[in-house]
Amino acid sequence: MGFRLHLFRLLEWLSHLRRPPATPKVVGASSGGPCLWVYVTTIGELNAIEAWLSELLQRMGQPQLVLLTNHAHYADAYLRKFSTAVVVSFDGAAVEARRLFKRFPPALLVVAEIPCIPHDAPCRFSFATLLAAKEYGAPIVLVNGWLYGDGPGCRMDAIERAWFSADYVRAFDLMLVQTESVREALLALGASPEKVIATGNLKYDALRTAARRHPIGALYDALSAYRDGPMIVAGSVTETEDQRQMLQAFAGVFARYPGARLVLAPRHPENRPRMEALAELLRASGLDHAYRSHIEPGQAAAKPVLILDTMGELGGCYAAATFAYVGTDHNVLEPLAFGRLVFVSGNWLPVYPSYPVYRQTLEAGLIVQVDGIAELGGVWLATMDDLKKREAEQRLRVEALLTGDQGRVATMLDLLSRHVAQGSLLAT
Repeated sequence: MGFRLHLFRLLEWLSHLRRPPATPKVVGASSGGPCLWVYVTTIGELNAIEAWLSELLQRMGQPQLVLLTNHAHYADAYLRKFSTAVVVSFDGAAVEARRLFKRFPPALLVVAEIPCIPHDAPCRFSFATLLAAKEYGAPIVLVNGWLYGDGPGCRMDAIERAWFSADYVRAFDLMLVQTESVREALLALGASPEKVIATGNLKYDALRTAARRHPIGALYDALSAYRDGPMIVAGSVTETEDQRQMLQAFAGVFARYPGARLVLAPRHPENRPRMEALAELLRASGLDHAYRSHIEPGQAAAKPVLILDTMGELGGCYAAATFAYVGTDHNVLEPLAFGRLVFVSGNWLPVYPSYPVYRQTLEAGLIVQVDGIAELGGVWLATMDDLKKREAEQRLRVEALLTGDQGRVATMLDLLSRHVAQGSLLAT
């Protein structure tokens, strides 16, 4: 690997002459001492491992938590979950990785869900980051691992994958993955069989944790206190056409129930062109609306439509919902955790880690699938006719799921203690 690594670093250096790497952005203050580093690309991955990570921090004696991402706009959402964490966003350059680990010495590095191999998912986590952690003697663990099957985003990423995929998977001291098929793919790349273990999906444990935790925050308080009509929460609605149909579906409910409220959470609110297109749809709809970023939480239900253009608040909105809609390929367990009636539309892709959960919950009758978003208005109106009965049945189905599919947090922590050389970091 030595020659390839030196050549790659030369190529990286030459590419930085043309386009210098962005300076890492650090949010939060360090308490000092050895740090628990966690690469978590989005709030979705952090939600999935939250219960496991909280228990790990406790077992390690509450070290400084450093959350690493290449999406700086998630920092506020991360800090709402782990207020004493340091959030670092950077693009994976080798020189910056070494500087960051020198500033925040790693006791352990965790990679949450993705990427299992270099540049396999819509995020950027470099092989250089793993090597920098190794230089400091930190064990490296993958948890809730999943393969997306994405291609590299640029030439340098393609070279990195071609040259270092086998070295990347062998750099992990332990790889806890969701399925046997993911395990087999990593073994085919050269991972050590004793270090790759299929443990299932942590999202089910996150479901139980959320169900037991009373949602906090003024936004949840305002929405849950509203009693003048159904509260519809539509999360991760990405495409402009889907948003248009969602507004039309809600308009049908609003015509019969003037007190109805819609919380619409667009995917990637930092994307200005998409938000401008949504603004045009809102103007054309004639529905009075407000943006969460422009109002105080107590005003959340003041207008028929609330655009949730902030990060980290969707879970609390789901908790207050009468009906929840989850955009295609996203996490249906989040609203199910609160026993909500959950609706989806079709065309889910098997490459996403949300797909097995979607299939299981669909087959168990926990979610209702419609052919298209445009149908939702009529379905919601029909559901209102026997709402209490439907809600009671849903709570029973959710409890059955919670009882039968959880317990992975303790299993994964025990595996970490047994397999990682510095297992003594974990209190017994």
